[in-house]
Amino acid sequence: MSSVLSGNISRIHLSEFYNHLALMLKSGIPITKALESLSAQEERGEFRAVITAVKMDITAGKSLSQSITPYNPIFSDTDIQAIKMGESSGKLDEILFKLSEIGTRQYLEKQKIRNIMTYPLTVFILSSIILAVISQTIVASIYPLLADKGIGLGFAAKIIIGLSKTMQNPAGLAAALLVTSICIATAKKIIKTNDYRKKMQKILWNMPLVNKTIKTQAFCDFCRNFAFLYEHNTEIRQSLILAGQSTGNIMIQDTSVKLVEDLINGLSLSESFKKYFPKSVNIFVETGEKSGKLAECLNRLSAFYQQEINYTAESFAAMLEPFLMLFMGIVAGVIALSVLSPIYGAINTLGL
Repeated sequence: MSSVLSGNISRIHLSEFYNHLALMLKSGIPITKALESLSAQEERGEFRAVITAVKMDITAGKSLSQSITPYNPIFSDTDIQAIKMGESSGKLDEILFKLSEIGTRQYLEKQKIRNIMTYPLTVFILSSIILAVISQTIVASIYPLLADKGIGLGFAAKIIIGLSKTMQNPAGLAAALLVTSICIATAKKIIKTNDYRKKMQKILWNMPLVNKTIKTQAFCDFCRNFAFLYEHNTEIRQSLILAGQSTGNIMIQDTSVKLVEDLINGLSLSESFKKYFPKSVNIFVETGEKSGKLAECLNRLSAFYQQEINYTAESFAAMLEPFLMLFMGIVAGVIALSVLSPIYGAINTLGL
């Protein structure tokens, strides 16, 4: 289940929609009236138009699952299948509550990982701002005086002076802003492409320090959604494919296809899982398969992975702090050398 579905419609926002719709249905409000009310309250124009169109289709005689199908990826294949199951079983409100719960949990878990990933970037940006302020105020005002006295400047000092002159020159500043804007626009286009997303996922999947958290998150999402679909009588091969798609992870998606191929070739589910998943997953799958409680075992495994994500995230943040302190020390050292070296040279030249 992707974090960002379409435009500004996030997973957490869709979860709120499912929760509100479920509450209205459970209270006995007809689905058309419920959708009309939710559409009137919706602030996002794109999603309001979708809700209105879905309500019109239902009024024309379609089911909810049929009405939301044209609006994929706002409503994922997993969501559509789950809602279809809820309609056939007469438990649509329960299914919607469950979708809301799963979506909210996945969103919060991914936000926690995303916040940890942005921590080093925040430190880097703050360090760059500090360096820029110093170069524009203290350093840029001292160095010209030293240069007039014929005192040599170091490499770092020359770089800072060059940056300062560029920032003070309107043409140079405009050129720097233009290049920066082009780089940012290009980066945004590249990031949105599927090829970039696949390459980055493969890199993170094998990158030390972060790969454990990425894999744990993917396994947690897969097991949770597979259990949910299987528990509500979705055919096992379809459950595997939809659960793989719901993670948004290319490695898990490829693995889910291989699992289905193994089942078609006659392997049991536990035998197939052993080829692609760690032992912690295999034990739960084998136990669930033998006991006939596969969904229950996978839900327990998902809960275990959720606890591990919280622990790993906290451990990663604690482990990262010494490296960030070292980085800040290096930045401070560069600034100190840039400022103090010419001053010491001036003192020696003047014989003080």
